[in-house]
Amino acid sequence: MKIMRYIFIIILFLKGLCCPMTSSASESCDSLIQIAIKASIEKDYQYSLELLSQAKQLAINEKSPEKLFRILKNIGINKAELLDYNGALNNFFEAYKIAVDKLDKRQEMSILNNIAGLYMQDNKMEKANEYYMKVYDTVKGTTDSLFIGGCAMNLVSVSMGLNDYVQVDYFLDIAENMLKKYTLELTKLHTLKVNCYLNKGKNRQAYDLALELYRKAGKQIRNSMLWVDIQMSLINACMAMKDYQSAIFYSLDALKGNLNIEERNFFYRNLSDAYYAISRYEKAFAYKDSMIFAVDSLWNITGKKQFENNRIQFEFFKKEKEFEEYKTKHKTELIFWGLSVVIAIILIWALVNQVVKNKQQKKIVELELDQEKKNQQLLQNQLDEEQAKSFLERRQFQHEIEMKGRELVSNALVVANRNSLIQEILDILSVSDTIKKSKDVKLKEAIRKLRKQLEENEEWKHFTTYFEQVNDTFINSLIDRHPELTANEVRFLSLVYINLSTKEISSLLNITPEYCKKKKQQITHKLGLDGTKSLYSYLISI
Repeated sequence: MKIMRYIFIIILFLKGLCCPMTSSASESCDSLIQIAIKASIEKDYQYSLELLSQAKQLAINEKSPEKLFRILKNIGINKAELLDYNGALNNFFEAYKIAVDKLDKRQEMSILNNIAGLYMQDNKMEKANEYYMKVYDTVKGTTDSLFIGGCAMNLVSVSMGLNDYVQVDYFLDIAENMLKKYTLELTKLHTLKVNCYLNKGKNRQAYDLALELYRKAGKQIRNSMLWVDIQMSLINACMAMKDYQSAIFYSLDALKGNLNIEERNFFYRNLSDAYYAISRYEKAFAYKDSMIFAVDSLWNITGKKQFENNRIQFEFFKKEKEFEEYKTKHKTELIFWGLSVVIAIILIWALVNQVVKNKQQKKIVELELDQEKKNQQLLQNQLDEEQAKSFLERRQFQHEIEMKGRELVSNALVVANRNSLIQEILDILSVSDTIKKSKDVKLKEAIRKLRKQLEENEEWKHFTTYFEQVNDTFINSLIDRHPELTANEVRFLSLVYINLSTKEISSLLNITPEYCKKKKQQITHKLGLDGTKSLYSYLISI
């Protein structure tokens, strides 16, 4: 089958080389795009990207912005499905520039919709909501029910991420009304409805709906990306209903499919939790290891730093575009006011030259004084606007810093709680006579790996990197004031700085609470604090 694919690609490529750009070449480009889209739907992303690469060259030769836009958009969709968010954003960004410069508003909104989806994948829910809302406000007055319904469905998804269930219910009704004639889209919406029920604690309703979607899914749905969403919804509902055996069954069945790393991680996590809930600890630990491996792979694939750079580039381009739109929109108004100012100046000049009497001169002076007051008021208003804008920007920056700080504390607490849980499990196992007498080599190896994981504490590397990004000023100031501090002491003080408790710090560093208290006293003495000021108070004052 793959040989036939490559033969087809080569034929089209040679045809494009040997023949001048004709209608047949244009048809070849369209055919490539259609086949590529079909391959993407069937999850054959590599084949789809190969076809789109050939089509891209044909579109460039044709000088067709419409086709190039479609190609770049679908390349971005394929890369997003492969978790290459950086590559996806690059192609979406190129498609967006084409749409802005040469295509209509609908295509511009279409690609903006895709970019919003990347923001949501990167857990930037506020930004995703902003873009999704802009797209919806643009298309809601049209007759395109499919596009309107799709936009409403996106807003349902992002609203759940923001825990805004008033907005969820509002757009859920709109989406159901608009998509009632479109089977696949309506099914996708119902998977979101399952998650909505779960978030509201309506577990039975969620389970019944998810099971109905699973049983009614035909061949068309089972061969699409939607099938994974249905499986995930059903497994979430099973876990909520504590039906762990069903969750295990459906998860194992899902893992037989063609899944990406992110999807596999979901099923590994649920298998680990389900096996743990039914006391199948060996299985639970095995799938926990699979999940950790998947998370590490996902971290490397997504290329978040590069994605962030490209996101900033897109935002800059978007602001430039909005400014150009503003200038165009207000061009006539600016001309009118410019002419008005010129005319006013001419009239004032004529009036000044005609005035020969003191009374008239006085009136002119009064007019000039009044104009000066208006100018001063205008300048004051402009100054007030700039101050207000600056204040809002400072508040937004402070909010972002606080959000990053809360995220950092949350991550640290998650790691601490996980370490505490692992240590608790190990303590239970260590005193168990059954475990001591057990000759199960695999079980003992699993316990050994669990102890090793606790000792190595790889998550600390991720925490340290993220902490330095968020709190680089604190660390630099601390080292400048106290160059005698060791790396381990700086590490310990970083955890005190984010206000973790003694228990949480000891769990995160894998030390006893008593040793943690002693170390805290030693460092306090080393910093020269006299006891009138707490260590935490001193650190936040740096």
